[in-house]
Amino acid sequence: MERISTSAMRMQELIEDLVNVTSLTKQQSEKEAVDLNLILKQVQNDLEEKIVEKTATINFEPLPVINGYHSQLRILLKALLDNALKFTHEDVPPLINISVQTVQVMGQLAKDQKLRAKKYYRIDITDNGIGFDNKFSHKLFQMFSALAQPALCL
Repeated sequence: MERISTSAMRMQELIEDLVNVTSLTKQQSEKEAVDLNLILKQVQNDLEEKIVEKTATINFEPLPVINGYHSQLRILLKALLDNALKFTHEDVPPLINISVQTVQVMGQLAKDQKLRAKKYYRIDITDNGIGFDNKFSHKLFQMFSALAQPALCL
């Protein structure tokens, strides 16, 4: 019964992940002001059971209000925190740190006056989890390369 229950929970997580991915591809409404602090609180509530079970600590600086898509930002933040809680060392409580800094637009983008006038944030999410070998990073992040376009800068 325990194996069946565990399998059912894994299946539920897979279904939720599929729903999240399909909702990312749907046509979005206009960008709006999104308070990342509120999204973080919502995500922490969603993941409260895992946070308590793993005795995780989540430290964060006050996050900005940015112009973006609420649902996509929530899915992104939830996936990042969920992974930080999932891929941990045995018997080591997860420690997740979220920091933010203002950054300048660089490279070719810096030539565009409109882009230079905008404010950009770099949000770092770090954890003490198991990580991965950097020699595989190109494979792990290849699927996201198309998303790394200037339009995603918020």
